[in-house]
Formats: sequence, C-alpha cells, structure tokens
Amino acid sequence: MPCCFRRDWRNHGSLLSNKGNCLGGQTYKHKLLMSRNPRGGWLLYVMIHLPLVFFFKVGITSLSIGAKARAKGIDRQMWGLPIPIFILPIPGAYHVEQALHKMLRRTNVKFYRGSGHQEWFFLSPLIVVIPIMLVVWGFYIGIADMIMGTQMLPFVSGLIFKFFFWAWAFFVS
Repeated sequence: MPCCFRRDWRNHGSLLSNKGNCLGGQTYKHKLLMSRNPRGGWLLYVMIHLPLVFFFKVGITSLSIGAKARAKGIDRQMWGLPIPIFILPIPGAYHVEQALHKMLRRTNVKFYRGSGHQEWFFLSPLIVVIPIMLVVWGFYIGIADMIMGTQMLPFVSGLIFKFFFWAWAFFVS
C-alpha cells in the first residue's frame, strides 16, 4: 500500500487519501470526510423504477441532499426513471439499510452498472420495507401526539388502513 493512503478505521476501514502528506498524518478535515461519507446519511428511502414497476430500490442519503436529488443522480447512470415513493429520516440509517439489504438479498436484481446498482430488489420492499417504515412513522407520530396532546395517530393510521383495504379490494376483484 502506498504511503499516501492510510486506513481510516472511523470510516469502517475504507481507504482514504491524505492528499500526498505521507509523513505528517491525515490532512483532510473531518467535515469533508463526513460530507463524502455515504454512511453519514439519515434518510432511508424506497424508489420505484419506471417502466419496470416491479423493481424497487432501498437506499440512504443525507437529509441535506434528499431522495429527489439522489434519484436524479441515479437517473444519469441508468435507463428508465427512478421515483422516490417513501422516505424515513432515521438515525443510523446505514445500519438499517444494510440489515434490510441482507434480509432482501434473495430478491436482488442487477440490471445496470453504476451508483446504487446493487440496491434494487424485485417486489420485496413493498412487502417488507414499507411496512417497517410505516411502523417507524407511526412511532414518530405517536411521540408527537404525546408531546402535543393531539390525536393524529388514530387519524393517520385510519387513512392508511382504509387505503390498504381499498387497494386489496381493487386488486382482488
């Protein structure tokens, strides 16, 4: 390994350049490291691919970038159009994303090369990831209900269940 590269164990062992300073240690700023660190994101998202509507992407990005900008970045590297359909701000989103990818690995599809090409799955995010994200959003709304003394959770959950029952009736009949 050249002396101009050092292992950065804070970044899970990835190789980072220290800009040619081989003797004096690391010269990059911690803020720069965090802005380039893909594990620093707090926003978990699910995207759908158009025209392949059975393919879904589970990924993370930072709150400052957002899922819409991430979709534009992916769109430049693939055919079709990725559209964000669900987002969840959550601390430790990288670890949640990795656990979800491990859980969904049997349905993984790779249909292009480029950024995010290993994060696409066939239908399973609809069955597994979106319900998990809905539960976490319910937890967030429940906390907000307790703090503000409102009744948002029963209202929102009623809307969600009515939508799912309507969708089930639509597809079954």
